[in-house]
Amino acid sequence: VLSARGSAVEILFPNPFLRAPRILCSQQTTPCGAEGSIVGAWLEPDDTLVFADDAGNIYRGEGPYVPDVVPEGVTWTDLTGFGSVEVVAGIAAGSGILGFHDGSWTTQTVAEPVTMVAMGSASLAVAAGPAGAVYRFDGIGWTQVESGTTQDIVRVNMDSTGTIYAVTADGQAL
Repeated sequence: VLSARGSAVEILFPNPFLRAPRILCSQQTTPCGAEGSIVGAWLEPDDTLVFADDAGNIYRGEGPYVPDVVPEGVTWTDLTGFGSVEVVAGIAAGSGILGFHDGSWTTQTVAEPVTMVAMGSASLAVAAGPAGAVYRFDGIGWTQVESGTTQDIVRVNMDSTGTIYAVTADGQAL
């Protein structure tokens, strides 16, 4: 389990008897260097840490952490990954912005703000947010998906077959 809170990222292993939890970056260890609060993190198979802050930065490496080149003016809201691939969601100028990293970042602006992302595989992802906004990534680009609701989506997930699971603010499962 990777935990990102405020200005620290730590990794918590499911079985503490096999591997001890460790802090990857914090004010007390290797500083994360984040300009804002950390909103999401992913640890790649080779132990490369990737995390985003709400000041519009995405960091990658093993410390010291240096921002990747990403669009300016974005407020990132979530980041997750699958293997060595990451996706990120954010808001820029009232629209949503979604990013995909597989060696380099590509971003796409979408009509509605998005606040969360999930991955089902290295080439399948989903993003969701307010007013029922849902977007699917197919390995090439993001396309809008009809959610059937205008309620804010507060949780989203995707399985390895690409099935999307979501929960709205009023508790409706989609």
